Amino acid sequence: MNSNPHGKGGPSFRPAVGALILGADGRLLIGKRSDSEVPHWQFPQGGMNDGEMPEMAVLREVLEEIGTSQVCILGLLPRRTRYVWSGGPAKTPFDGQAHIWFVLRLDGTIEEENSSEEFSAFDWIAPTEILSRTHPVRRGTYHEVQSMLIEWLSEHSPEPNA
Repeated sequence: MNSNPHGKGGPSFRPAVGALILGADGRLLIGKRSDSEVPHWQFPQGGMNDGEMPEMAVLREVLEEIGTSQVCILGLLPRRTRYVWSGGPAKTPFDGQAHIWFVLRLDGTIEEENSSEEFSAFDWIAPTEILSRTHPVRRGTYHEVQSMLIEWLSEHSPEPNA
């Protein structure tokens, strides 16, 4: 009997991207998921399409999820994060996602009323507020993201909006 619930090779992770969008004041954009009865806040993120480069994927996700292309990629966090989906088997060949995290600067505005099906509201938070605003299912991953982001911010001075 195989004791590994993910099969012989371990869990399989879908390549994914995450967007850490900084506003002019250094705060981060976070969205409230529209498909959850319990308040569930997260960063714009999602899977990469076959053959899609990570930079193109993050810009596509930002456009799809928050309705703007008015962002500039400032850099990457040094490591990917991985998590296994909870709630039983998903209708996908993957057991979870492995995110490449991009730090971006917002050069435009976010409209509260947009066509996103992903988020019902947006808010701006300090990097130190990440864990207090996210759903418990994402806290382990977001703890890693928060640590890497705070270190990244201490080493980089994001350019002011043009």
